[in-house]
Amino acid sequence: MSDCYTTDLNSMDNTDATNLGSTTWHIKICQKGHTKKAQANFTYYEHYMLETNSIGICYGIHEDITSKSRSEIETFMSSENGYGPKHRQQTIQFIHELKIGDTILLGCGWDEILYSATIDSDAYFTNNPRLKNSLKTRRRIKDIKQLPPGTKINKKFCGTIKRLTNYTLS
Repeated sequence: MSDCYTTDLNSMDNTDATNLGSTTWHIKICQKGHTKKAQANFTYYEHYMLETNSIGICYGIHEDITSKSRSEIETFMSSENGYGPKHRQQTIQFIHELKIGDTILLGCGWDEILYSATIDSDAYFTNNPRLKNSLKTRRRIKDIKQLPPGTKINKKFCGTIKRLTNYTLS
């Protein structure tokens, strides 16, 4: 497992990324849920993230779409194929809008932030059997820092990935 370092929350504000010309994103590691099985699943993917220095998204995508254009992803993830507009938009954000050097706040639930990290690769696809048919569209991450337990962000949302502006951590 990768080393995680605790960071001072006072040094984690929305000016850090802006000053470097990067964007800050909130990405959920995996759905946490409230059942023992869902929580065990979250822990599994959290450990996988730390072991591989990578973060992924799923939406039931089991083939490599990382080289597809925005319009090709929109067609592939059409409502006729069972995808909603939110899933399409978040997949496009993960593949095309998230950039190397961007800061990500990794969490679970509406507003819990567990780690901060930096994007270190373009999107890629893996068939690693450890992923159990989930979260196979991935990006490598670096500079993973574990935040103090109970860290919250003031921008609650229901989804997988969101670009942040004017946020605070507490």
